Amino acid sequence: MAGRRNNRTGVGSHLRGGDAIIAARDLARLIQILVALISVAWFTGNLFIVYRAIGSVQMPRRLGDLEIVEAVPRRTLLAGAVLLGVVLGALLSLGTGDWWRHAVMASSPPHFGVPDGTALGRDAGYYVSLLPWYAALQNRTMILVLAATGVVSLLYAVIGSLRIRRGRVRASDYARAHVGVLLACLALVIAWGAVLDPAEVIGGLHGTVDQAALSVRVPGAAAVAGVAIVTVVVSLAWAWRDRPR
Repeated sequence: MAGRRNNRTGVGSHLRGGDAIIAARDLARLIQILVALISVAWFTGNLFIVYRAIGSVQMPRRLGDLEIVEAVPRRTLLAGAVLLGVVLGALLSLGTGDWWRHAVMASSPPHFGVPDGTALGRDAGYYVSLLPWYAALQNRTMILVLAATGVVSLLYAVIGSLRIRRGRVRASDYARAHVGVLLACLALVIAWGAVLDPAEVIGGLHGTVDQAALSVRVPGAAAVAGVAIVTVVVSLAWAWRDRPR
């Protein structure tokens, strides 16, 4: 009888462990799908805005000894913008399935009642639960915004809506508004990273924790955050009205 009870207990533990593995796998897939959908929507939306600024694209074509120039159909341009948005969004969402650990910890952060002993005064539970989740979100948001800003600026430069003349940026009203808002988003994400930086130093995300690192990075993070907020305002002002000087 005792042997049967032990066998049943072992089987039950095995089943519970298997259920936990399946739940973790499903959560990882769900997070990666959500991030992929957000990434695809982000890139596709920005590329659609660029698509609306394109008048027509002429493609040369040879027919025997003759060279014919044909206009690319608008539907082809739209399909290309959507396809590029899907590809970029899918590529930049890879690797986010591992976020399930951070998500589980952040959903119910522990409280140890042990402060970090610095001016931040955060509980030790913050550094093992919420901080890794915030850092992962900030890092991936930075990648998405930076990639979108680069791709959009390049496309506007190709169609002639964004150019540099005599050391000054010249842009059409449409391109300026779009790129200006993206630059403001980029500066805002940088400010977010600067706010998280002191806690990341204390949490050991930037290497060994010592007083020298804290004395330099904490005031430095505040300065970077301040400059980034000013950059947000300047970028939005440039997007609203062009003042090259």
